[in-house]
Amino acid sequence: MSGLSLWRLFGTSLRMFVDMDGSAMFGPMFAMSVLTLVPVLLFFLAFQRLLVEGVQTTGPKG
Repeated sequence: MSGLSLWRLFGTSLRMFVDMDGSAMFGPMFAMSVLTLVPVLLFFLAFQRLLVEGVQTTGPKG
């Protein structure tokens, strides 16, 4: 399963927590949202130093 299809799976899964009448089950929806954000947060924490260094080296000088 490719990375893009995995993110689509998470987005589609979040839609399952909304009923036909528009009411939402907020507990399970929040849990799925947290599970969706955890990989992004872990990626950021793992590569934070490299991201900051990249921004610093390409930013304006002075």
